[in-house]
Amino acid sequence: MLEVKKELGIPMLTSFHGFDLPTNVKSMRRYGDRLQHLFEHGDAFTATSENMKEILIKYGCSPDKIFVHRSGINVSKFSYKKRTEPENGIITVLTVGRLVEKKGMEYLIEAVHSVHQHYPGIRLRIAGDGKLRPTLEKQVERLHLDGIVKFLGEVSHQAVVEEMEKAHLFALASTTDNIGNQEGIPNVLKEAMACGLPVLSTKHAGIPELVEDGKSGFLVPERDPVALAERLLHLVQHPEDWERFGTHGRETVEQFFNIDRQIENLERIYSLLLSK
Repeated sequence: MLEVKKELGIPMLTSFHGFDLPTNVKSMRRYGDRLQHLFEHGDAFTATSENMKEILIKYGCSPDKIFVHRSGINVSKFSYKKRTEPENGIITVLTVGRLVEKKGMEYLIEAVHSVHQHYPGIRLRIAGDGKLRPTLEKQVERLHLDGIVKFLGEVSHQAVVEEMEKAHLFALASTTDNIGNQEGIPNVLKEAMACGLPVLSTKHAGIPELVEDGKSGFLVPERDPVALAERLLHLVQHPEDWERFGTHGRETVEQFFNIDRQIENLERIYSLLLSK
């Protein structure tokens, strides 16, 4: 679009979301030296997290041109629910995402296997599909987790909301994949927190800007099933913490990731750009 911008003499704003970061080998292969040209002639850029902003600066974008604009969710579509210990002792952990390397599903399954040794009542429900499903299904079979881990396949957004309503805990083991592909701040984590679910995730990309470790759930290093299992077992064994985590998570999303507020912020960015 740069040539169009130059021809018409109008300002241009470019938004980065995560998969398109220059840390992604495939993206850089496509961009080539045009990325520096974009950074030089583009008027403004948005990134969905502070982490993403720092990456763009590292690759040559002027800090003065970057705005952190967080993607928001429609909080009103997600009902807060206080989570309590189930009478039957079956604790359901939900995870949602494509079955690809970036989502770290293999580490979560391994963590559930470890927790199951101490707490047989744990269950993991995986909503999503992808190329790694056969590999993950074999992992479940090898670890004798049939009946403990259930693959739901690709489901509608409404079905995800219904799964969140039934779950006790939410987990997302995001990781940087082997070509450098990263998350931004996953919307599904915001949705889970809006529902009042305590969350377990990783210190990946912008996730620590959403999930406060020890306040709305727990964060562990990427690709660390031992740490995942340790924190997951703690959550399972301490249901008295669930309400506190869930309440803090809901408040965080309402305050910082409400779509109405983020639309207003984006309008301000455009107005500022036009005023120049």
